[in-house]
Amino acid sequence: MSRSSRITRREALERVAMTAFAQGPTFPKGAIIRTLLKDYAPEELAGGATLFHEHMSLAPDFNDKFRAATAAARARSGSRGSGKSDAGVIAAEPAR
Repeated sequence: MSRSSRITRREALERVAMTAFAQGPTFPKGAIIRTLLKDYAPEELAGGATLFHEHMSLAPDFNDKFRAATAAARARSGSRGSGKSDAGVIAAEPAR
């Protein structure tokens, strides 16, 4: 392959992304998007950008696992952090 016909990784990723986004998302037949006020078919929100806000349900031990992973990453990097406790920053939602 000649040097003039090569593309960079960045250009390759841009082309892959353009192809993926040009096709648009696909949804299963009968899919709905549930909101506080009403349910929408995906096609009803296809006219442009849609702002959304998601509440994730976290496992009861999420905070403990997150703190342990953070401590391990800080230990590997030599960072001691801010010294402030992160307890209570992320709160699990009650089970429904």
